Amino acid sequence: MNKKKNNIHNSALPERHTEQNTLFCILLLLLPCLLSAQTFLEQTKLQDTLGRIVEPGPAPGKTMSAIVFLGTDCPISRQYTRTLSNLSQRYPEVRFVGLFTKWSKTKNIRQFCSTYRLPFEVYKDHKHRLAKKLGATVMPEVFLLAPNGEVLYSGAIDNWFFALGKHRQEATEYYLEAAIQAALQHQPAPIRRTEPVGCVLEY
Repeated sequence: MNKKKNNIHNSALPERHTEQNTLFCILLLLLPCLLSAQTFLEQTKLQDTLGRIVEPGPAPGKTMSAIVFLGTDCPISRQYTRTLSNLSQRYPEVRFVGLFTKWSKTKNIRQFCSTYRLPFEVYKDHKHRLAKKLGATVMPEVFLLAPNGEVLYSGAIDNWFFALGKHRQEATEYYLEAAIQAALQHQPAPIRRTEPVGCVLEY
């Protein structure tokens, strides 16, 4: 009788082992989804301005990250370079990262950075991994991330442009800066999401 019970018990082992292997494989497939956007930024392989494959890694001393998608051929991206440069210098606690799409040539990215003197990190999202992770749709579009990966704000940098080719004389609402100031005070952003205006980001 005991021998029969042992046989039944042992016959269940392969099935249980198979279930564990299946669960492990599923977890491996879901790992990119489970990683926070912040961790994903640090560990994602991107191209630097010399075309080398790199991982941005952590940025000690930074309390949040502002990831902005840009296009070398996008006029609105060019128009916002001064605003982004000023913000990155005004808020040294924030890690500013410029991401160009796989359609941008590396030499054009270098020229863009040189022409507009971008003072922050710049990479080429050559496989659009971060664009897909964050759901970016246009350029420029910004995502403000907390250290735990929470998206504190996403969308337009401000309300200067209200349609393609149409803009106010000057911005009257500064969405990104307001979100940064709120986060520094441990408060939620006044507006969490706006609809960005810019060039379509094609996958």
